[in-house]
Amino acid sequence: MITINGSNIFTEYGLMFQELTGILDMPKRIGTISHDWGTSIEPFLDAADIEFDGRNFELKCFGEIPDMLFSGMIELGADWGTFNVYCQDEVKHDNKQLTIPLYEPKWIQPTVTGTASGGSGFRINGFNLYSDFGIIISEVNDYKNMPKRISVDTTDYYRNAFYRDEGIMNLIGAFYGDIVTNISKFYALMSSEGMKTLLFPDNSEYQVYAADGCKINEVYPNMATFQITLRRQAQEINIPIMSELGELITAEDGQLI
Repeated sequence: MITINGSNIFTEYGLMFQELTGILDMPKRIGTISHDWGTSIEPFLDAADIEFDGRNFELKCFGEIPDMLFSGMIELGADWGTFNVYCQDEVKHDNKQLTIPLYEPKWIQPTVTGTASGGSGFRINGFNLYSDFGIIISEVNDYKNMPKRISVDTTDYYRNAFYRDEGIMNLIGAFYGDIVTNISKFYALMSSEGMKTLLFPDNSEYQVYAADGCKINEVYPNMATFQITLRRQAQEINIPIMSELGELITAEDGQLI
């Protein structure tokens, strides 16, 4: 059931509910997320550095546009909780098909609870994605890509390709079981301070953090599909390079000889 300011939207406003999206998403970070030193990328991961954007919801229903949407902050109620939102963008009316954009200015960041169970499979900081969050990963993309080199502001011809930018990886999967609780616990971990250690089932290890939010795509009673983009720690590539004369040279400290 969907309510606005505690009232059922159908009985009070004559709105027939169709769909509500965005309400289970994790927002992206805002502010200064990292610093480019020219030879490395330093992510800012202290608690004081971490700030999140608001969230955009989209409510679709059938009926006429109610005036209460424009009365300032309203309380939106759904099966997943209550949320303080307001309508700031255009409301679309297409033959009584309403598309109502709602904005939640302040996301309440959950706190980490529970103990990491470890085990095998996908793990983040010891938390088992399946055992602790009900997550089954179906696909991992882009984690084998080599990021672009870090660019330096110089008028000289810049040949140094040792220092690489942050990479990304996309985890695609689904939450199962008590999806609201599992999503909240997972967001608590991913929004907390510090770099995260991600282990694959084969125990390959990646240093990652979440700055670009998490998107919930489809929601069912006991399952919700999702995609999260993780930033992968920048790396230095220690490989031999060629001089302009074709001579093989190396740089132990990462600088051209």
